[in-house]
Amino acid sequence: MRLATVCYGTGTVTAFYGSEQKDKVVLVGIFNIDIIHAPVPKGTPIQLGTLTGYVRDETKADGRSYFVSFDKRGWQYGVGAYLGKTPNPGLPYNKVTIDELNAVALSLAQR
Repeated sequence: MRLATVCYGTGTVTAFYGSEQKDKVVLVGIFNIDIIHAPVPKGTPIQLGTLTGYVRDETKADGRSYFVSFDKRGWQYGVGAYLGKTPNPGLPYNKVTIDELNAVALSLAQR
């Protein structure tokens, strides 16, 4: 996977990573807690090295989303994706796996 797009704002960075075939897409968001007053992460606890993250795994009529968030040094990190069918017509199904998303979150937490 490679970096596809990055959006910067005051206290936020959002990066989209994708495969050349566009069949694997991952969203990484980094938010400065003090500037944007990021909400407290919610969900099921997951251990990310020495940090505790939180997983939101939701299935709705338009598909399934999986999102891992954690706080680190005044920043809130989030790693997520729509799994399978995406809400964007014309794009292939997202083949990224939960294990891959958890691995990205663990890597960011350990850096």
